[in-house]
Amino acid sequence: MLDFDIYPIIAAVRNEEDFNSALTADIQAIFLLDSSILTVESCVERAHKNNKLLYLHMDFVQGISNDAAGVKYLASKGIDGVISTR
Repeated sequence: MLDFDIYPIIAAVRNEEDFNSALTADIQAIFLLDSSILTVESCVERAHKNNKLLYLHMDFVQGISNDAAGVKYLASKGIDGVISTR
């Protein structure tokens, strides 16, 4: 669960460089705004290894639809949550 009293900032990242920076930052959570079905599992593993929660923006994941099956797939890969504008 997010603790905004201790960690009021969430990193929103769009590329590998920003993701790497977020992994070492003093934050609790990362919003991944651009990703692919091919990179999701690796991102989850790396985030969790660095004690970060990882939320994925459903509308910008290449190869995954923003429907119930897509959410179930992401859950099976260990995503902590999803965000969407829809």
